[in-house]
Amino acid sequence: MASKRQFGIFWGPEFLSIAETQRSQLIFSAVIPRQLEENIPEGSSKLTTSQENIQLTASMQRLVRDQNIIRPQVRLSVPTRDVIFRSFTLPAMNPAETENAVIFEAPRYTPFKLEDLFYTYHTVPFSDNGVKKNQILFLAIRQDKLNQYCKIIEDAQIEIASVEPSALGLLRILHLRKLITANETIAIVQVLGGQGAVMIVNQQAPYLIRDFNLIAAGMEEGEKDFHSILQRLINEIRISFEFYTRQIKTIQDENKIKKIFIFANQNSREIAQGLQEDLGVESTSIEINEIFTYQTELHPSMANAIGASLAESVDLEFDLDLAKPRTSTRAPGESTTGFNNFFRQPPNYKTTTIIAGLCFLIIGAAFGIAQLQSFPQQKRLSELKNLDQKYQKMSLQDIRTANENIIKKIATYQKLCFQSYMATYLENISRSMFDGIWLINLEITYRDPVKNALVRDQKRNDSAETRIDFVIDGYSYDKDLNQQISLIEEFLKKLENNTFFKKHVKEITLKQVKKEELSDLPVTFFQIIMETDETNG
Repeated sequence: MASKRQFGIFWGPEFLSIAETQRSQLIFSAVIPRQLEENIPEGSSKLTTSQENIQLTASMQRLVRDQNIIRPQVRLSVPTRDVIFRSFTLPAMNPAETENAVIFEAPRYTPFKLEDLFYTYHTVPFSDNGVKKNQILFLAIRQDKLNQYCKIIEDAQIEIASVEPSALGLLRILHLRKLITANETIAIVQVLGGQGAVMIVNQQAPYLIRDFNLIAAGMEEGEKDFHSILQRLINEIRISFEFYTRQIKTIQDENKIKKIFIFANQNSREIAQGLQEDLGVESTSIEINEIFTYQTELHPSMANAIGASLAESVDLEFDLDLAKPRTSTRAPGESTTGFNNFFRQPPNYKTTTIIAGLCFLIIGAAFGIAQLQSFPQQKRLSELKNLDQKYQKMSLQDIRTANENIIKKIATYQKLCFQSYMATYLENISRSMFDGIWLINLEITYRDPVKNALVRDQKRNDSAETRIDFVIDGYSYDKDLNQQISLIEEFLKKLENNTFFKKHVKEITLKQVKKEELSDLPVTFFQIIMETDETNG
């Protein structure tokens, strides 16, 4: 029996990469260029988004026809920048309770409403000092973004079998070629042009997935050389490692990152050498053309398409398929097939008799429930009578004391913060950092906006709110002493121009700047106060 042909598509920034594999071998690859506005020379005619989508659909139809593919199915790989990945901990509970807990907890970790996302999650049980808990690996994508991708493919009469972040395909390739073992903790780094992405895998499951820009708009030409880009990449990888370390308790080196694998469109060996020298972690460059032989040279982004096509061949032992929540969501105007099929069937008298009997049982149960509903009311009335007798025996001073204790408890409960974008604040602070700036302290305080104090005044109105402030301490360093102040100003500007902070932060103030020495090197200490609009009232 012939082995099944498997197809993968990676939705890259400049073109779509398409790979076909059979028996884990690459047998066909192709690219479909995208005519995005930023890729079209000035003065040339530009395609609208609608025109580009139609062109991509037509190109896919032609490819399916030329390859003689019958009833095609594809595995879609989407860029890391399009997905939201978060990891958080919940108490151990049954699957139904876990799902409800995730729905309640996830909005704290994403800036989007949950109803605007297609999301899925994977549960990893673990024990913390004898207490059973679940690590939740939460993955989501905006519905409009995924629907846009899928519509182009489905309009070409191609079925989408699964949707995953591009990094998972790279992990699948490493497993296929036996480059990693089951219990290793590794990092996978991909660099395509000015975009970078990193995924940290612990016990075969991803615990961190994030992307970052290596070439930002407005950069000087001197900042775009390979050495500068490598330094920015190292800084981003270091930030990712530190964030992962804070999430995972590293006991006896059990969960520490042991290897880094680099997929890059150029200078992959130089990147691997730079990471290994700076971070002290074994780093290996992966050349896709050395792993999969093909008649023409493969673009490095083809690795994502190949990895996606191997979904049936290589089991990753976790399920983070974003196609499932999309297909389980009924489209607007879609008929409920179950009712339509029921009314189209010929009468079934046996079934009708059973349904009638069930209806009588339900009616009888309703009468019984109505009678039982009065029981809690009677019980509550009895409790109130007993309570009344209790207060009749108390003195006026005792009642006042009890009332004051209740008011204090209510004031304490009102201080509790049930929701916060804290993880997103920390992530965006790290995104704003660059070479020459490092932080030594990050203090989170709760400030009374009425009295401008850090602790709530117990005697003021209970309806008042406590705001959240960040106190950021750090240093700047440059060989040119005059540039150290400029670095601090640039960091402050990045915080002020951050899209998330513009929405959630009320004011960012440079509170203190002073010259110091660290290890006989002149540095500049700074303190920044970030006053947010978020409250716990």
